[in-house]
Amino acid sequence: MIISADNGYHSAENIDFLKGGQLDGYIPHQKLASKMKGKEGKSGGFGKDNFKYNSKKDEFTCLGGEILKFSYE
Repeated sequence: MIISADNGYHSAENIDFLKGGQLDGYIPHQKLASKMKGKEGKSGGFGKDNFKYNSKKDEFTCLGGEILKFSYE
């Protein structure tokens, strides 16, 4: 089954639901929706799209090569 929704439904919970039900879902996130409407703003060098995520290590690498790990501290 193919499911399409607007970006108001983009959440981790909804994405997990689609994956769990093996559903083919298309829900853009806010930045993609803005880009599709031609309203993309400039984020500078620190937008999250400029960081590479390593899921095996659960860490990000910035443009300068620095490693960033999530921390509650």
